[in-house]
Amino acid sequence: MVEEEGREGSSAPAFYLARNAREEEIVKWKPARQIGMRVRVKRTYSLPELKGQVGTINQRYRGVHYPVFKVCFEDGRSKLFWSHELEEA
Repeated sequence: MVEEEGREGSSAPAFYLARNAREEEIVKWKPARQIGMRVRVKRTYSLPELKGQVGTINQRYRGVHYPVFKVCFEDGRSKLFWSHELEEA
C-alpha cells in the first residue's frame, strides 16, 4: 500500500509501509526517498569506500515499486543505488 504525495502530477509516494521479513504485519510508516533528500549509504553496502557516506538524491529512475536513485556526494562523485542500500541521514 502506498500513499501518494499531495503534489499534482507526482507519482512518487510520500510514505510507504514497512513490513517485517515475512510480510505478515506492518511494522511502521517510513518516508519515501525523494529528490533532494539527504541519505546515507548503509554500512552493509558492498563497496567499503562508500559505506556510511552521506549524499543527496538528485535523480530517480524506474517505477514506484523498486526505484533507483542517483546520489551525489560532496566530493563530486555520484552513484546509482537501490532504495534498500540507503537510509535517511
